[in-house]
Parts: sequence; structure tokens; C-alpha cells
Amino acid sequence: MRHMKAPILMKNRKLRTERKLQGWSQAKLAKVLGVTTRTVIRWEQGVAMPQPNYRKKLGTLFGKTAQELGLHWDVDENDEVQEALSSVPQLPAPDISVQPSLLADPTIPQTLGRISSLVGRTSLFKQVKQRLLDAGSLTFTTLSGLPGVGKTTLAVALAMDREVQSRFRDGILWAPLGPQPHVLGQLTRWGTLLGVAPSDVANPESQQAWGQALRSAIGSRQILLVIDDAWTAEDALALHIGGTHCTYLLTTRQPQMAFPFAERRSCVIPH
Repeated sequence: MRHMKAPILMKNRKLRTERKLQGWSQAKLAKVLGVTTRTVIRWEQGVAMPQPNYRKKLGTLFGKTAQELGLHWDVDENDEVQEALSSVPQLPAPDISVQPSLLADPTIPQTLGRISSLVGRTSLFKQVKQRLLDAGSLTFTTLSGLPGVGKTTLAVALAMDREVQSRFRDGILWAPLGPQPHVLGQLTRWGTLLGVAPSDVANPESQQAWGQALRSAIGSRQILLVIDDAWTAEDALALHIGGTHCTYLLTTRQPQMAFPFAERRSCVIPH
């Protein structure tokens, strides 16, 4: 049995240059992606290659293709390599086209966002999409329903929609919560995306202080803030940091949460 040569990795100067152009340290990039600083160092040194999901997140974060960031294998184009690559099943790419200037949160689970995954939900998708496009300032739209009915999938599809992205031209922020959320960590991560450092916050250990700093940083920007799987109103309210031109999309399995936030803009997802 013949063995395929291992891919040859080289120092990734493209990724390093793009990171520095953004004024980000390796530690800051690592925090945004949810990896260790050592991992980012290994990527830039060419010791390791990011996994496909991180390559996608890096491309989304910097508004570049994988090739432009040097995130591809440098392999010999011989028959063995081509044969091995052709045997690997290729997954369809998500239906997303991120504008270069769009601040797209890299934590959006993009693999869920294909329209084909919204079986039986097309009408609901169009309905909620129109609400978002028509939303006024500081408007909440709530998607509620039992676990597993597709709330997050619907929210991802909306966040990936080109018209929605065009409507919220300054960015889309995503906060995955759940039963035991780290709300302060979410606020800190949003701060990183918005260019707010802990040193810019009066009290970096305070959710309220982060909220004030983020609200000031957002200003009049048009941003869609998606709060996914909120279990308590307190957690959701802590992420209520948008400016006057922002809109919120909240998903929750607690129907009663729809009333404080979106009494007139609440959709119950059926089984």
C-alpha cells in the first residue's frame, strides 16, 4: 500500500499580516474564535492548519477567502494526492455571502443556515424575515417553542440571508446562551468584535459597565443582535445593549419570555 505525502505547511504571513492590519493581538484573535493563543501561534507559524470550521470563521471575521488568508494546503500535485482528495466527500457550502464590510459574528453556527434545512418552515421564515426588514428601532422579535423545533436553525438562516444582512449593514452579533450562560463573557466577546477593550470599560467585571461601553460603541450603527436560547429574562436583558437603530431576535423555549420583549412580535414555532 502506497502512502500519500503529508501536506507541506509554510509560515502563514498572510494570516499574520491581516491580523496586524486589524490591530489585533494573537491573544485577542484566539479569544474571538474560542481557541488558545498557542493555537493561533501554531497557525501563523505553519505548524498546524485550522480546521474547516475555523477557516470559515477566519474568512468571515476578516472578510477574506481562505486563499487570501493563506489557509490552504501546499501539497505536491501528484496522482496519489489527487486520488486521495477525490475520495473525500465534499459537503455543500452554506448559502451565505458576507459583505466585506459586514461585522458577522464568527460564533454564528453557519452549518445550520441552509434554506434546505427549513423543511416546512419556509412560510415562517418569510414572515419573520419581513418583520426584521420592517423593524423599527429597538424592536424585539421572539421565536419560542419546544426544544428541537428549529428555533436556532431559523435564526441562523435569517442571519445569513442577504437581504437581512443588507438591512443591518453594520453587523450581526450572536449570543448563544442556554441554561447556564456566561453573560459577562458574551459581553466581553462582543466588545472584542466592536473594538472595545477591557481597559475601555469602567469596571470590566460588571455586566452593566460593559453594557454601557458597548452601547456607546454601537451608537447609531444598524446591527441585528441575536440572543439564542435564552432561559431567563434577566440574561436576555443584560444583552440589551443596542443603539437606536438596532433590532433584536430572541429565541427561547420559555413562551412567557415573549411578552416582556415582543408581545406583538412573537412567533411560536410549531412541532
